[in-house]
Amino acid sequence: MKLKSRDTKKKKKKAKRAAPYVRRTLEDERVHRHLSDAAAALHKAYSRAARQPGAKAVEDKKLYGHVGGAVASLRAALGIVRQPEPAPPKRLKRKAVTILVLVGTTGFVAKKVASRRGGDDGPRAYSAARSNGPVEPARAAQAA
Repeated sequence: MKLKSRDTKKKKKKAKRAAPYVRRTLEDERVHRHLSDAAAALHKAYSRAARQPGAKAVEDKKLYGHVGGAVASLRAALGIVRQPEPAPPKRLKRKAVTILVLVGTTGFVAKKVASRRGGDDGPRAYSAARSNGPVEPARAAQAA
């Protein structure tokens, strides 16, 4: 029994490692195109070889050309599947804008809450043109 569970675990690990490759093979259009080209080239090679006697088919340059094209297409497909999956974009600008909006909103809300409580109404203008002397905070609030 222990051997079966150990074998099952090994198979599960292999399946997990193979999953991204299988997914990429099934989803990527370029891989599909290369596999289709390889199948077409192999079909042409088989058709050509079937029409000729064995000794003549071995020396046929076009037959080798079709087989070589199929191999090149298969290599290209495998190269695409082996490439690591592209990392998702980091979207740093979007994150920065989101943080700025959150900070701005927090500041706006804090200011509104403070003004409703009767706290700070914002910056006060102390200018010599309005009054002849120093302005007390109570008068400045009434003037505004």
